[in-house]
Amino acid sequence: MASHLNTQNLNSDVFLPPNFSSSFILSPVYQSQVNAILSGLSSNKASLDIPNHFLKLVSNSLSIPLTQLYNESIESGLVSDVFKIAKVTPIFKSGQTTEPGNYRPISLLSPFSKVVERLVYEQLI
Repeated sequence: MASHLNTQNLNSDVFLPPNFSSSFILSPVYQSQVNAILSGLSSNKASLDIPNHFLKLVSNSLSIPLTQLYNESIESGLVSDVFKIAKVTPIFKSGQTTEPGNYRPISLLSPFSKVVERLVYEQLI
């Protein structure tokens, strides 16, 4: 099948629909969205810095400044370096424990980064 493709001057745009835009615009988020995501965090899951259970308790108060912070991030197109930090822990799968390939990485993220990821995800789907 690959042998039948013409690879000379092949531009990836030929595979895209005619009205395709290579950019997107994120809309500002609402306090109710941030509050709902904070309230929906799983209390049983580990987080990097602040326990999810505590964030659920203060979600109403905390959603106001977080909404402003997330909207500034969306407007500027920049994500704070604090949201990019994760603690990676190797978890043993099976086999010999001395073999690095027998481990899989698990990343503990800040609940604040989980919220911003969810807010962006909801606009992209």
